[in-house]
Amino acid sequence: RDLATIRLDAPVTLKIVGCEVGGHKRDELVDLFRELEFSTLLDKLPEIGQKQSGRSDDSVSTVMWECGCYELVDSAPAVQKLVAKLHSVPCFAMSLAMGRKGSGVLAGIALSTAQDEAYYLPVGHKGWEQQLELQRTLDLLKPVFENAGIAKVVHDGKGAMSALAGFGIELRNVNFDTMIAAHLLGEKSLELRVLAFNKLGLEVPPSAVVVDSKHATIADMSITAAAEYLRTAVDVIRRVHQPLETELRRQGLWQLFTDVEMLLVPVLADMERSGVALSVEPLRHMSQTIADQLQVLERAVYDNVGHQFNINSPQQLGDVLFKELGLPGAKRTKTGYSTDASILDSLKGIHPVVGLVLEYRQLIKLKSTYIDALPGLVNPNTGRIHTTFNQTATATGRLSSSDPNLQNIPIRGDLGRKVRLAFVAQSPCVLVGADYSQIELRVLAHFSRDPRLVDAFRKDEDIHNATASEVFGVALNEVTSDMRRVAKVVNFGVVYGMSDYGLGQAADLSRVDAAKFIESYFGKYAAVKEYLDSTRERARELGYVQTFLGRRRYIPEIRSSNRQVKESAERMAINMPIQGTAADIIKIAMIRLHKEIQRRGLNTKMILQVHDELLFETPPDEVNEVKLMVDETMSHAVELSVPLKVDIKVGYNWGEME
Repeated sequence: RDLATIRLDAPVTLKIVGCEVGGHKRDELVDLFRELEFSTLLDKLPEIGQKQSGRSDDSVSTVMWECGCYELVDSAPAVQKLVAKLHSVPCFAMSLAMGRKGSGVLAGIALSTAQDEAYYLPVGHKGWEQQLELQRTLDLLKPVFENAGIAKVVHDGKGAMSALAGFGIELRNVNFDTMIAAHLLGEKSLELRVLAFNKLGLEVPPSAVVVDSKHATIADMSITAAAEYLRTAVDVIRRVHQPLETELRRQGLWQLFTDVEMLLVPVLADMERSGVALSVEPLRHMSQTIADQLQVLERAVYDNVGHQFNINSPQQLGDVLFKELGLPGAKRTKTGYSTDASILDSLKGIHPVVGLVLEYRQLIKLKSTYIDALPGLVNPNTGRIHTTFNQTATATGRLSSSDPNLQNIPIRGDLGRKVRLAFVAQSPCVLVGADYSQIELRVLAHFSRDPRLVDAFRKDEDIHNATASEVFGVALNEVTSDMRRVAKVVNFGVVYGMSDYGLGQAADLSRVDAAKFIESYFGKYAAVKEYLDSTRERARELGYVQTFLGRRRYIPEIRSSNRQVKESAERMAINMPIQGTAADIIKIAMIRLHKEIQRRGLNTKMILQVHDELLFETPPDEVNEVKLMVDETMSHAVELSVPLKVDIKVGYNWGEME
């Protein structure tokens, strides 16, 4: 209590007036903030949003944002006049504002064709329905949006495509997406306001480009405020376009941007609109079955402990495991003992309650995240689930899935398969699944040029058997299941920079035996060791690593003096070129398959991507053609020093495919 008591009698003399800070040189501070990328500190400086006297774009590096006048397009004749103007330009920037997520409401449209020239169409504001009716306005704009001869510059092109598709408009020739460009360049923030500051030296008032979508939308704002918001956004998009393009070209990322990422945008937009059909009844049945299983597990846990407690409370569970039962390996946190998965995994076999709790957690997560949640996510208009694919969410270039995340459904185990049973083809179609076989190991073989690894893939051998044969020194036909299991863990662990401790945990080996196995592995696959070492060294030298197509990941932490931080960065440096290259390969395959499906006039739809796997919904009479087309396209997406192999399966649902 004495330590926590503020001492009022401390011998300190303080004059509050002397603590006031003033007389700072704002211009120099802003320039310093820009150099250090302290964009969020701008809001703490006074005079934000006011033009600084004596400053201009030509004379200094940092100025306040100042857009010229905008024109409020508030009638059909005004829209027609704007359309005529847009038809005469080679390119324009555009920004759309939607209502709350899932509402389907298009609130406002801003367009910019040149500096100091912006147009705002208040299509979603209350009270403006008569002057500027939404569908009629979009019908007038449709010839411009669908004109492939006019380039469009946007921030989040897929979002714009999806929004307009809901009104029967196909947005063509989205030539440049500032959000994707910024992501490829490794920008920490993809916000337009931050990009304006970092790339243009422009300070943008926070109120001009920030809308809290949980509480307010463009449609809720006044026309003046909404126009300010969107004309700022479209002006920043137009201005930041050229600096981003210049930087992409300078870093050798232009071809990746134009030939992969930008071509993928309409592919993903189509996949999101297609969605996946879901059969709700199997999930309802499974929910009840798992609820019964959870009750059985609860009783078993209580019987082993001797009393009831809240299994879902980490604090209560920690007290039971480490205080009452006295299990080893306790780690204290601010709120009690840690009971995360790694802690419980290390305790398996010591006490039966640990295995029961792990099984309980797996079941309850599966039930709440998927089994109970998925039926409520079915779109009532389409009867299908429509996920969102994100191009700018991962540092490796992998796509991610959200709302809901369909890439995280368990693959292995009976329960994961049962969840996948609910994903079905809409009658009379079937599902065609295509999965790259061990693509990351094939990429590793290509990068390392290891003769043993390359030879095994060229001979189409079971790579885990081949590795076990090499490391254990036995013939292929003498490899046991345990040998193959350990070899498999190492093969996949190598691309993640696995340590002897990690191998020991994953393969149930002592740390000494795991270290010996890794040493023996690198003795047989010396070129793999050389590649991994050289990758770490290049990362330390350059500060980044890159994929087969030049995608970069900046890893400044690899130069850290903190051992844990440095080792984590080294694992990132090893994994990113391999995982990122695999991601680039399947993106190329997706683009070509989408184009080929359209060229052939097929009714097949590509509906889902889960990292190395693609899922198609195909009419029965197209199955054979699609299987051949998919195999040919995916296996020749790029040419590596080892062949790309594709496993193709067909079935009426995602869980039962042959």
